[in-house]
Amino acid sequence: MNYNFPATRFATENTRLEQFRHIMSEMEEAQEANDVELDEEVMDILHSCETYFRMREAQGIDVGKIKVVVEAKNMARGYYQKVKPND
Repeated sequence: MNYNFPATRFATENTRLEQFRHIMSEMEEAQEANDVELDEEVMDILHSCETYFRMREAQGIDVGKIKVVVEAKNMARGYYQKVKPND
């Protein structure tokens, strides 16, 4: 999987549940953020999610396969924008 951020120490220090709880704490911070802070808080959520998936890859989980399954599910639900052939 391609990542947007460098690995954090939490990828090797946290358990899966601890990292999930950290993601949830970042979401709580985003809910309380003002308009200026919100973008940074949402970016923190993305970074924390990447850390979670780095952990899963290190545990032998095929994160790419999970991504394919989720994309197929969301495609079937009609979540993706239609793209014109010349776009």
